[in-house]
Amino acid sequence: IALYLDRLIDWDDYFRLRKGDAVDVAAERAALRGVLETCAEICASLEPASRAGWWQAATLEDGRVEPPAHVREGYEKLRDAGLVAFGISERFGGFELPTTIANVILQMISRADAALMTVMGLQAGVAEDIQRYAPEEICQRYLPGFVSGELQGAMDLTEPAAGSDLGAISTRAVEDAGRFFLDGQKIFITNGGAEIHLVLARDAETFELSKGTTKGLSLFLCPRTLPDGSANRVRVERLEHKLGIHGSPTAVVRFERAEAWRI
Repeated sequence: IALYLDRLIDWDDYFRLRKGDAVDVAAERAALRGVLETCAEICASLEPASRAGWWQAATLEDGRVEPPAHVREGYEKLRDAGLVAFGISERFGGFELPTTIANVILQMISRADAALMTVMGLQAGVAEDIQRYAPEEICQRYLPGFVSGELQGAMDLTEPAAGSDLGAISTRAVEDAGRFFLDGQKIFITNGGAEIHLVLARDAETFELSKGTTKGLSLFLCPRTLPDGSANRVRVERLEHKLGIHGSPTAVVRFERAEAWRI
């Protein structure tokens, strides 16, 4: 890992392009090293509990998904160090780490606890999708919560009859007076108990015409809790039993006129 910091990447050009000629490249590289050293120390401390509890599975209790202790405690340690949603812009409170460094962090976490890595990978990926594609209002509403670790994310793509065949997606997005509502079921959803779901759905208005194609598909942000504090109509129906990575919850998720925002 030190090779990337010391020899393999032209950090001078990188930071000057990103922050201007007045940037202190040595200080920036030292900060990156500090982040990686902190992450390495945390991951080394997590590894014993993760290996001892590899067989412990996430559970579904009163509609809420509860990860095993080693995943929950590992997430809390990384959250307290600010190492969640690490690619998010500084204007939302993030570190805005280079992608190479973010990927190294995920590799460290994966070696320490593969189940925790699935949570952290989605935390970063969902937040960065929101940052890249969502309207500013949505970014302002949700990204600070991803950075603080208060919010977690899931990607809801696969359906019972639609895995790699996106033309078979049947979850519907109905537009009603400028608001969108989702109806459908998603399966094999990693971290499906998360607060924020990015859901692939087909516009109801052109549903029959677009079936069998990738036309009419959009990605929607669907929270479990609406901005006014009320519960959205998003339900985890069950968790799957798996041969490995037991601590990572894999869920069946149902949407029943759940309000969402197209990103």
